[in-house]
Amino acid sequence: MLLMYQALFSSTASAFQFEPLMLSEAAIMAQTLGYNRSNGPHENTQRRTFWILYYMEKVSCFITGKVSVLQDSNISCPIPDAQESTFGDYDWGFSFLQYARLVSKIQSSLFTISSVNQPAAEYNAKVQSFLTELESWRLSAPGRFRAGETLKPRLLREPLAQTIALLTNYLYFHALLTLSWTLLHFSAIKLGPMRQLDLKRGLMRTARSVLELTKFIEVAPYTPVWMLAVLPLSCLMILFDLVVHNPDHPEASLSLALLDIASGHFSRLEFASNGTLPGSLVAQFAHLARQYIFEKRESKQKMIDMGVHDSSCDVHPEVPTGATEMPPLPAGLPNTGVSTSNQPAQTLPGIQEQLSLDPGAPLCDSTLLNENDQLFIPSIDDPSYRIEDLELLGIDLKDLFDYPYGMIGGDTFV
Repeated sequence: MLLMYQALFSSTASAFQFEPLMLSEAAIMAQTLGYNRSNGPHENTQRRTFWILYYMEKVSCFITGKVSVLQDSNISCPIPDAQESTFGDYDWGFSFLQYARLVSKIQSSLFTISSVNQPAAEYNAKVQSFLTELESWRLSAPGRFRAGETLKPRLLREPLAQTIALLTNYLYFHALLTLSWTLLHFSAIKLGPMRQLDLKRGLMRTARSVLELTKFIEVAPYTPVWMLAVLPLSCLMILFDLVVHNPDHPEASLSLALLDIASGHFSRLEFASNGTLPGSLVAQFAHLARQYIFEKRESKQKMIDMGVHDSSCDVHPEVPTGATEMPPLPAGLPNTGVSTSNQPAQTLPGIQEQLSLDPGAPLCDSTLLNENDQLFIPSIDDPSYRIEDLELLGIDLKDLFDYPYGMIGGDTFV
């Protein structure tokens, strides 16, 4: 029990760097004591302890990329009934265990060494299957707790109900982000333009939803760091990347507003920690994005004004006989196919394949013309940004705010 309490403590900001170690040790001890096969009628406490550790360990491994020490095939103890984890219409304890089992299958099927050699078609089929399972898990929750729905505090009157609803949303969004990124990175070339665009839009919507929900996060010492900082910070980086590389996107202003909301959350973290967690440094990303968008739009407006001024100073009211040669297009921009009175309209072959790869390309397809929201992501659309398979594990953010401590003798302890 002591290790379990230590594992619970390690999920907070005070000891977050010890979380993988504490959870692994607690899970190993639980298996050594036989908690994973407790079937006796008087072993309810052991079963509850084991399943709590199971959820924490599986979710932590999915977040950090660590290998789980709990093998699902070696578990035989039933899930106990716990009235504390039920809100009448929602047994969130059982639902969270279902989620832990799902992410355990995702990690063992997609993010292990043996999964690298799978055929692409088989790998993609597994990702699609897990997306379907994840959606089924989302729909299994009642409306007031369901992930992706508007969180309404007036409907969550029970103690901790709002926290459980927020955690349900964040668990779902994290798995959705992981599967979407996996599908885009491994299958970006093979996906059709519409499917690729749909995944990118979903990525943007998910990042926005996570940042929008930060106003419900309770900034307190007992709040898990993953909910408090790790997932919001990851989504802030995703949205920052999308805004900077798509400054002319119709929803860029909305994304900037959500970056400001995230800045307020991280500033709250700095205030609540008396400056120990320098959240205002992260808040600078919103300022950089807004300044960049402003400069891009200002430069574009100046070029438009200069063009209008040049045309108004033209002393020749009529175009001379013969075709006027059009200026060459900038490098990287395809021929738009716009015709003049002296030039027949032309279309580039394969323009449909270029729509999702070039954010500046005009939308020639009638189904895309109304939306006009192509998204460019360098790590997916630019071959020079291609990452290796092992880099999909991500960046360890646990030590982002750590400082080196000086030791006697001039050595440095990190």
